[in-house]
Amino acid sequence: MHWRPRCMGAWYAIAANDERLSSAVHESLETSLGHLTSPPLITAILAYPRADSAELLRDYAKHDFENQWGAADFALAALKRLEPRTPQVPGEGDADANEILERLISFGESLQGR
Repeated sequence: MHWRPRCMGAWYAIAANDERLSSAVHESLETSLGHLTSPPLITAILAYPRADSAELLRDYAKHDFENQWGAADFALAALKRLEPRTPQVPGEGDADANEILERLISFGESLQGR
């Protein structure tokens, strides 16, 4: 049942539009175990990027791929937004992941009133 509070917490963090929530969002993704929690957390990380955000997304994608959690492409699509010049890596070009990421970012912006 830990996925529900993480998901809702990520959306509330985005809606609050408060940079002080960045650490909590990053820490939550560090212990996320898959596609039930990672998409809103990754969206929140893009709302509150830090110097270590790209490395966290790389690590998450690696562990996700190894464990077949089902959200590695989503993390790689987010990484590409943070580091557009990053060389192409397997899975990153997944059109579905890119489209879903864009929709979730748009949803997050609507929560912030943008």
